[in-house]
Amino acid sequence: MDFLGIGPGELILILVIALIFLGPGKIVDFARTLGKWVHAIRRAGTDFTTVITREIEKAEHEPPSSPKTEEKPAPPQVSTGDGERHP
Repeated sequence: MDFLGIGPGELILILVIALIFLGPGKIVDFARTLGKWVHAIRRAGTDFTTVITREIEKAEHEPPSSPKTEEKPAPPQVSTGDGERHP
């Protein structure tokens, strides 16, 4: 059982040192705060995944947009002097 590359013996040693320095009351508060942070991070990750999945599905179900054709401007009309305009 490796937790972040830490073996069980090392994890127990870290917890004992934390218990000595923080005391039993603060360990509980620290664990509660850490649990809230982990929950918030997981929820944010889940929300992010949900949004990305929805956007991908929405993009897959939309009909492909037709390519825009460029409209060519009309050629200029030239007056020949006889009252009619010719292209």
